[in-house]
Amino acid sequence: MGHPVYANDNGILLFFLYKTFHLLKLKYFKVEYEIKTLYAPIYRHFDKNVISTIEHLVINIYFSYDTFYDIVCRMHKLRSLSIDLLTDSDYSNVSSFNLNLPSFENLKRICLKLQKIGFNKFEDVVRKCFKFIEVLFISIEDDEEYLYAQRWEKLISSHMQNLCIFDIYHNGVQLQNQLDYDELIYAFTSSFWIEKHWFFTH
Repeated sequence: MGHPVYANDNGILLFFLYKTFHLLKLKYFKVEYEIKTLYAPIYRHFDKNVISTIEHLVINIYFSYDTFYDIVCRMHKLRSLSIDLLTDSDYSNVSSFNLNLPSFENLKRICLKLQKIGFNKFEDVVRKCFKFIEVLFISIEDDEEYLYAQRWEKLISSHMQNLCIFDIYHNGVQLQNQLDYDELIYAFTSSFWIEKHWFFTH
């Protein structure tokens, strides 16, 4: 059954998240939060030994890059993941990069909106967590790196070989002129994209 959380207090939200991760039969979990921003890192509130049964996770709050790893490492059965805004963090959680992550072989569907997450960091997430995904919806603003078709080709060919649906929305990048932008977009018409029947408009 679902367990929606609607809160306007940061402490209440953290309490619900902590308690929810201890529910042994929970399959679907959706978090809605009015203020959208967590003022403290979530990882401080979780038992490191907890393994969640959640299969479908929807997070409609600003969710930090560091917290992402600390949460998903406890979700061995995760099948779909949606994060309304995955953003860089002001907090440092070095230990999160040394976590023993599961294979995520059941994780097939991803929907992400990114803010201030460089392509290198996104590549790191893909290599560690998204190897078996089949569907990727991704939205980015103000980052030209995500418009480099060859980087996407390399990443998909090496680490997302099961990907069937690739839907990317990019907005807000400031280039010197329209020709530069058109050239970047044109690179997405190579044989790699045509063979997969993935077409892009702008």
